[in-house]
Amino acid sequence: MPQVGSSSTGRLSLEEDSSSTYTGEGLSKTAAAQAARGAATYEGPHSPSLEVFSRQATAAALTQRLRARFPLFLSEFPIELRQYPKGAAMPWHKDEQMFASPQWEIIYTIDNSSDSTTEWRDESGKEHSLWTEPNSLLAVEAEGWEHRVLPVRKGVRTILKLAFTSSRSKLPAFDANLGREAYAA
Repeated sequence: MPQVGSSSTGRLSLEEDSSSTYTGEGLSKTAAAQAARGAATYEGPHSPSLEVFSRQATAAALTQRLRARFPLFLSEFPIELRQYPKGAAMPWHKDEQMFASPQWEIIYTIDNSSDSTTEWRDESGKEHSLWTEPNSLLAVEAEGWEHRVLPVRKGVRTILKLAFTSSRSKLPAFDANLGREAYAA
């Protein structure tokens, strides 16, 4: 499962810009209620906290690092704020393709005091496991490798999930995914 970042660290560091720290600004009351269930949708205006993901330089870095066939940009699919408290997990799955050209699901780990890891199966079926560090990105191509998040036994894991694509043409899965809820504990 590719990780995005500089060649020296294997991660795209967001620390250089103090506005890149997620503060929770811009969440509606509905999104705040969803956050209590473990998922929220970012609905605010251009929050400086999330603006880094809309930058052309960020999209260009992702395109290069992921060796994407076409230039990527942040899709219009809502950014999700997810918190995995004790007992929360996500079963084996593949992310659905929501656009005419494949999108990349980008998982930005805001904080992770949990013991939970992300696991995936590569093209040969070999399983891999990774504990995601705070301020790191993990990328999964839609309809690509099957992956899961193991149950949290202690601590909490907080992430943002974003979709980058090279197409504005939506597939039926786009609307179907708008109504889904995050996996429950």
